[in-house]
Amino acid sequence: MRGEKKRQLCRGFTAWELVVVVAIIVAGLAILLPMLARPKARSSKIGCVNELKQIGTAFRLYANDYDGKYPFQALSESATNGAPNDPFGVFDPNDPTQLWRIFQAAGNEISSPRILVCPEDTRTSASDFNEPNLTTNSFAHPSNRENALSYFYGLAAMEDAPDRFIAGDRNLYRSSTLLGGSQRLGSTKVETKSLAWGSEMHRRAGNIAFSDGHVDQLSSDGLREALAKSSDTNNVVWLPNPPTKKSPGTL
Repeated sequence: MRGEKKRQLCRGFTAWELVVVVAIIVAGLAILLPMLARPKARSSKIGCVNELKQIGTAFRLYANDYDGKYPFQALSESATNGAPNDPFGVFDPNDPTQLWRIFQAAGNEISSPRILVCPEDTRTSASDFNEPNLTTNSFAHPSNRENALSYFYGLAAMEDAPDRFIAGDRNLYRSSTLLGGSQRLGSTKVETKSLAWGSEMHRRAGNIAFSDGHVDQLSSDGLREALAKSSDTNNVVWLPNPPTKKSPGTL
């Protein structure tokens, strides 16, 4: 009797029991892993919001030194007046590949180009805004520029129009196409309706910095609603090129 009880106590799991145990473990991991990932995703989203707030503040500080003009307006005016001693040549207000120059112009106010790359973006940031010596670490170096930038810029941004977009996440799509270059976001209902955030950043959501300095975290529906409420009917923005393309900028 003792031997029989000992054999019963020492017997291993049956195949069916192992299947049940494995199924329980897998189900537990399926519940636990998303819960563990949420704090990281939330932290990245907050980091992106903070970066855009810093960028918006930097542009407003820049405007204080340039008669209320944000970088695009100031650079365009300088180009019209034939600005001398510009290390990057004459600014072309019709060339969206010069998007990086808008952020470069406000480099002193932004302080570090590291904040120009969203924590959830796969792009690599530059380390400084150095102009005289363009090392490969410089934001203005041809290998960086748009490739070290996660945000678009709203050309019509101005301080007395607080509902206009001044910057935002680059993962904007229209009819399943990732946008890049110069884009008119929503002058018609059809254009507005076709806009949406992509999944590569913030899980089909995004952040918009407005001219008055505040930043909103928006779903695709929220983006379209904000666009419809904007006082700028054109809403032209310059976006970094999609990741598969390189900026053609040269010195």
